[in-house]
Amino acid sequence: MDAQLDGNLFMEDVLGGDHELRFGVEYTTSNNVSETLYPQQRTLKVKYYGDFTSSWGVWMTPDNKIDIFFKRMSAYLSDTATFKRLTLNLGLRYDLQAARLNETDLPGFTWMDSFDTVHDGYAFFPEYLGPMTVQEFDVPSFKNFSPRLSISYDIGGDGKNVVKLSLARYGSRVGNSMATALLPNGGYGREID
Repeated sequence: MDAQLDGNLFMEDVLGGDHELRFGVEYTTSNNVSETLYPQQRTLKVKYYGDFTSSWGVWMTPDNKIDIFFKRMSAYLSDTATFKRLTLNLGLRYDLQAARLNETDLPGFTWMDSFDTVHDGYAFFPEYLGPMTVQEFDVPSFKNFSPRLSISYDIGGDGKNVVKLSLARYGSRVGNSMATALLPNGGYGREID
């Protein structure tokens, strides 16, 4: 869900200049489910350093799933003020963000082999690669204040030679990396080499 309300207000000849006020609020929620599936839950890894005889292996890798919920509330206010040759832009944005790891059941490693019927369906290393449940967990919330300032001055008054200065601080959004860091092995799955 993404609900957003934006507004503009133009004011002429206020405090010696013209102003364009922009403001808005936003509320966003989203679910992000990511699955990594390996054919037959095996991966062939090769590292070549001039000799293939000792630099290869098979990794047993159970399928992996990451289930994350995000929520963000934002508000911003900015003013673009023009005073003859000088243009001043002031702005502030506020973001409150939170994420939650949803409870997820991860499958265990199961050997699949139609030619080796004795071991087909066998669970190797169940104590390390067995089924597991990732418990629901609220990721700590983040608050970002993002101020912005820009100044431009038209030196000759004809728009050909302009001096500009811009300063801003940006806050990033809560991403997968912040939430998946709390999962076993950083969310990248489990393996035995």
